Amino acid sequence: MEIFFVLFGILITVVVIAIFLSFFVVNQQSAALVERFGRFIRIAQPGLNMKIPFVERISGYVNLRLTQLDVEVETKTQDDVFVKITASVQYRVLSNKIFSGFPSPWTKPAACRSLIPSNS
Repeated sequence: MEIFFVLFGILITVVVIAIFLSFFVVNQQSAALVERFGRFIRIAQPGLNMKIPFVERISGYVNLRLTQLDVEVETKTQDDVFVKITASVQYRVLSNKIFSGFPSPWTKPAACRSLIPSNS
């Protein structure tokens, strides 16, 4: 009879943990990508969301706000003087293109810096 109570206690503990792991919150102006066994399933919108514990996982969050990236560029003027200019690039991920924009170079600031031309 004692083993029954121990097994019942373990079962209740696993069920409670699974319930807590099935809910997650996505902040405003962001979205979460949900994967099931490593394959993209859906995009979780802001608010309280639910997932299948131990099967689905959050692969990442995407910021939907306007983001500013300051890039310092060194360029050469017509009179052969090198000047450093700070260029500001503003970008955002569109809400209907979240999945296609998640692993793209636009999410990495170093890749954005490489797209800005330099005359040096």
